[in-house]
Amino acid sequence: MNSFQFAGEKLINSRLENDSILTDIVGCLAQVGDVETVSGGFRKRDLEIISDYSVTCKVTLWGEVGERFIDEHKIDQDKGPFIIIFTSMRIKKYLGVVNFATTSATKVYVNLKHPYVSSLIERFSCVCPRVKFLEPIGVIRKTVKDEMFENRMTIEQLMRADWLNESKGYITIMGVIDDIDTQYGWYYLGCKGCCRKIYPTEGVYTCDSCDIQSDTPLTLYKLRLVVRDETGVTTCVVLH
Repeated sequence: MNSFQFAGEKLINSRLENDSILTDIVGCLAQVGDVETVSGGFRKRDLEIISDYSVTCKVTLWGEVGERFIDEHKIDQDKGPFIIIFTSMRIKKYLGVVNFATTSATKVYVNLKHPYVSSLIERFSCVCPRVKFLEPIGVIRKTVKDEMFENRMTIEQLMRADWLNESKGYITIMGVIDDIDTQYGWYYLGCKGCCRKIYPTEGVYTCDSCDIQSDTPLTLYKLRLVVRDETGVTTCVVLH
């Protein structure tokens, strides 16, 4: 009944300002803006999502779709990740940035019960587990310097922490990068669905988690940074 065509950069650019072809997108919700009133009295809410290949996309929800978005889909920053599918989106470019905007035909699905969506939820649970709510215009935002001191730990405190009893979240450490440990390499071959490491069996790459075969696995960064501060030394793994 349906056919799908994955859209690359050239295809996306060819659809700019062309409302005769609408596009579906899927990604992990990263940021939610406040509802704004723009010229003409129109109401909108801007979102940011991260697509399957770690590309950040801006999405604009117009009218009631944007006003009802948080309550209707029970968006809570402590209950992520949220994998969202938007259908029938219009593609625009504003200030040089590609923007996906809702139309009267758009439908929104959040954490749809589907094997592919489930694989994305598992993948993004490590990459983008929490949604960031942007403050309304007029609210004083924290500076980068302020954010750098939130949940600050020394390496010694980090190593001694009882993570079984700690609430999960982000911490920050300030240190010096002494070295990049490359004894295990600097990349790995990962599954396109969940980004987990996959190995070849008889020349075929199979993901045990997704139970799918991949002819062209992703090449993904995995750098081990040796970091020190005045209290100790540890290794920080930087992915993707």
